[in-house]
Amino acid sequence: MLLEKTSYSNDFPLQIRVMQVKDYPLHYHQDIELVYVLEGEINLRSGYCTYQLHEGDLFCNNGHEVHSISSESGNNVICSIKISNSFFTQYFPKLSHSSYRTYSKVPHDEKFDTLRRYYLTILHDYLKQNFDYKKQCIYQMNELIKYLNKYFNLFSVSDKVVVGFESSNQITIDRISRIIDYIYANYADKITLQNLSEAEHLSPFYLSHLIHEYTGMSFRDFLCFARAERSEISLLETDKKISAIAKESGFSTTAYYKKYFEQWFGHSPEEHRVLCRPEISGPDHQGVMTDVPLSRAIALTQEKLSLITSQDVSSSRISKSKLDLDISGHGETSTSLCPVFLVNITEEDYEVLGNSIPSLLSELFGHAEVRVTIPDSLPNNEEGLASLLRSRGFTIASSRTQSGPRTVVPHYGNDTCMAPIQVLKNYLFGMSDEIRVQLRDQGEPGLMFKGQPGCLTSGCSRKTLFYGHQLLSLMEGDLLSLGPNHAVMKLSSDRPTYMALVMNYDEKSERLMETSSTVYLAYDAISGCMDELEANLSFPVEPGTYYTVRYLINDASSVFGLMGKIGFPEAAHDVLNPFRRLMPSDHKSETGLFSFPGTANLNFDLHGVGVEVVVLRLKEE
Repeated sequence: MLLEKTSYSNDFPLQIRVMQVKDYPLHYHQDIELVYVLEGEINLRSGYCTYQLHEGDLFCNNGHEVHSISSESGNNVICSIKISNSFFTQYFPKLSHSSYRTYSKVPHDEKFDTLRRYYLTILHDYLKQNFDYKKQCIYQMNELIKYLNKYFNLFSVSDKVVVGFESSNQITIDRISRIIDYIYANYADKITLQNLSEAEHLSPFYLSHLIHEYTGMSFRDFLCFARAERSEISLLETDKKISAIAKESGFSTTAYYKKYFEQWFGHSPEEHRVLCRPEISGPDHQGVMTDVPLSRAIALTQEKLSLITSQDVSSSRISKSKLDLDISGHGETSTSLCPVFLVNITEEDYEVLGNSIPSLLSELFGHAEVRVTIPDSLPNNEEGLASLLRSRGFTIASSRTQSGPRTVVPHYGNDTCMAPIQVLKNYLFGMSDEIRVQLRDQGEPGLMFKGQPGCLTSGCSRKTLFYGHQLLSLMEGDLLSLGPNHAVMKLSSDRPTYMALVMNYDEKSERLMETSSTVYLAYDAISGCMDELEANLSFPVEPGTYYTVRYLINDASSVFGLMGKIGFPEAAHDVLNPFRRLMPSDHKSETGLFSFPGTANLNFDLHGVGVEVVVLRLKEE
């Protein structure tokens, strides 16, 4: 079928596809299509012209224009965005009669870079699909169409190639745009230069000169060009006689129609029908088009957008903060810390981890109090999970009947280093001793990140949340100082031990824990936070020499950060497995011996989202 029907979802009037194309057969659609070459090159035929489009070129197929795409190698990546005329005509009533031409022989014109930026922003938002991406895409498309109307709703012909219009005179641009709009809307009717001149309040002579100067064609040639171009659909889609097509296209005679059709297409209408019908899209000619993986599409889009904007799309203004805090009142505490962990083990956890669960919990929580809930369907014998847990000192809180899977809205902040920050904040500021813990994400191990609050991925890779809970398990003692970005505590131990931590994050990262998002949006939010926090904490300690451990939790060395750097490939665990032994077993840590005369002075320097911790433990004499 020559007509390619386009379907849209009820709340999203755009159809977007990123693909590699070797052969996209002849077709047309009623709506406007914008084609952007992200990589490689293609041959795009529209009407009588065939354009060789290169990386960065953006081409507009207006409604009712017959076109096709081809590439000998298929080594390309293009994006197609189709625009619902029925939706956007509420904002742009003349949209269905538009004649946008975005092909230019001057590709570095500033107008084209602006148009590319609008386009790539829409594509970027669509691919990332944050919680309000549809609203953002529609808004940006409105802005793009406004820009098309202002600068690209007109064209000229240079060496028989239809190209974008070149003029710096806005009055002329507006006037030629109105004329072209009128001709394409009424091409089948009788249109005279006199009618147009009266509408534009110009003399016929001056208007004729203006049209010829800026379009490269006389008024008569331009009108016949539009009529010949629009006739192609009837010619290829129907078996109507050539004389009938000539008449319905506005030509006074069949001979006149044949003359102008051959002038533009290079052969007669009859020959065009014979030559092109085998190239029409249909059951026997569906073309060769392959969708591009989402991770690659996002990477290409970000690369092109950053080149245009001269900065990374996820960059933001850097906020530099400084915290100088002198904590006095050693021994005067108002809050005691004693976290209790409530761990829920599922049948799926046991199927994957088996009897290694007790060892894993010991490593995760150390000597903290842990209460475990397990399904009553698990074996209850000396070698069963319950017995093994009790032998390690864990309390079995209860057994329960395994329930069916719950539908959980994914919050991909759970996979990032914002998750341990949120857990620490919830405990320190909420001061509820009980902390609920999900051991691992549920579901198919092949999908690495699911936006679930597990300490491990489904495939049992450690997330930053694992280290956040591990840090919490040490916090038994007295809280000496607490603020939005810091905490200092004296830990319960056989000899003086102190912990100080500093947290850095921004509003966008914090929102990840509250709203549904995508894994790509979460990565952008975390990696895009360039905020810096310099903190100097002073607090009293018992004089002496201390073992010190400085520990950093961020996404730089996390499994999430690693996968983000390579674009979250499909079958992520298959990609990760060869690198497991090369990955750090822990996050960045430093150890040393330092003497303090009675006051500890600690400096922290955090860049981006993360938690930095220092633990001081008095050395035995």
